[in-house]
Amino acid sequence: MKGVYNTNPPPLHNDDVVALVPFFDKICSFGHNEKMNILLLLQKVAFLLAITMACHPSDLSRIDITSQVQTEHGMMFNIKNPKEHKISITHGSNKSQIKRVYIENYEELPEISPLNAVNTLLKLDMIARWIKEILKEASLDLKAKDARSLAAFYTQNSGADFATILAIGN
Repeated sequence: MKGVYNTNPPPLHNDDVVALVPFFDKICSFGHNEKMNILLLLQKVAFLLAITMACHPSDLSRIDITSQVQTEHGMMFNIKNPKEHKISITHGSNKSQIKRVYIENYEELPEISPLNAVNTLLKLDMIARWIKEILKEASLDLKAKDARSLAAFYTQNSGADFATILAIGN
């Protein structure tokens, strides 16, 4: 084996420190969270979570948003069936099926704070505003206050009874 190793040694991996500043500059160039389109906001959230939580990208899709717990300085989430769990099962271990991750707020750098980006993404009033803006842009004479009242209006006009309209609204 030593002869094989001497004639064909494994490649050396360069573990140089990666400068993250250009990546954070790129994230900052997306703009302010509240004014950012949802695709850029999702990209920003994914990048910041991956960097700060040292998660596999596949783990980001396994974050249980209902497990969100606000703490004094940040937020905690559970990741269901993280990649480490699957790897440990393969190797005969019994690592937990849930990985708890913590996101800290960086008040001194709000534009690259993952907590700020996540909070913006999760704000229901922000999402409601986006829906309302789309409704207004699509129809200038729209009198409905939100998507639910618009759906109720169209349901009523299609001949549905009052009980059906109430069921849709709730």
